[in-house]
Amino acid sequence: MRVESEHHALRLTADEWLTRLQSGSPEHPSEQARRAAEAAGAEVVVLFVEVPYDELLRRLVVRNAALPAGTYPVTEVQMAGYAERFEPPMADELPEVWHGPPRS
Repeated sequence: MRVESEHHALRLTADEWLTRLQSGSPEHPSEQARRAAEAAGAEVVVLFVEVPYDELLRRLVVRNAALPAGTYPVTEVQMAGYAERFEPPMADELPEVWHGPPRS
């Protein structure tokens, strides 16, 4: 929340992304966010955090074990469907890619 208030940034939680992905809208949530930000005169920066699929599944198990109020579980089958449809940002979107902390 601090990022939004200090930098006037737009940030969606994982549950907000999932809800938007499941909405049936033909427009991807990132495009919805980009259009809204550009309409408000904001600079748009695409940050992409590359996370291995096994780590995503591990985090999903942890998330589902302690669901926050107002959220719903996501199954591994659903996650596999999301991963199948996922498209990382293209070079023309000028993403800043984070591959994780340096390995020692």
